[in-house]
Amino acid sequence: LAAVGALNDYTLTRRRAIWAVEEPELEQGDLFADPAKIGSHQEREEMNCPLPNMSYVERVQADFSGLGLTTGKHPMRLVRPRLPVDVLPAGQLSSLPDGVSVMTAGAVICRQRPGTAKGVVFITLEDETGLSNSIVYPDKFEECRLTITTEPFLQITGKVQRSGETLHIMAEKITALRTGDTLPAGASHDFH
Repeated sequence: LAAVGALNDYTLTRRRAIWAVEEPELEQGDLFADPAKIGSHQEREEMNCPLPNMSYVERVQADFSGLGLTTGKHPMRLVRPRLPVDVLPAGQLSSLPDGVSVMTAGAVICRQRPGTAKGVVFITLEDETGLSNSIVYPDKFEECRLTITTEPFLQITGKVQRSGETLHIMAEKITALRTGDTLPAGASHDFH
């Protein structure tokens, strides 16, 4: 609980909460005492804790490690400023016409290879604006198998295929998206 920020109201930061939980002389229940009874805001802020505050990346990593998700900013929001402007967020894909080339990127949340799809793989990426769905034909899957099956973040280039409100990207190029900050992604649901 301390690592994912659930105790911040009692100790102000995650690292202070971790330190307080591990304190040997801490009596049962002290951590959950009424904050008004355990000292002023300033006294609690000055609590002897040698641990530095977590960076935002460390907080996101702790969230994914402890919860499998983050209640803060989506990891892609932290990566987006470093991406080329032609890498479109998922929220902008719905306005694109059929056949246009597009590049998108995100955290892999689902990889599917149904037995009835003749080797076609479906990949769903999530970014800070929503979801994008890509179709990978068997020859492209074999060419990029290791990247597709092991990388938590992908960048996919291909043509838009639109049928009514349904939009897919027909994958032509699939590469690992290097986040540079070792940002975590949630566990993907693969090959169900």
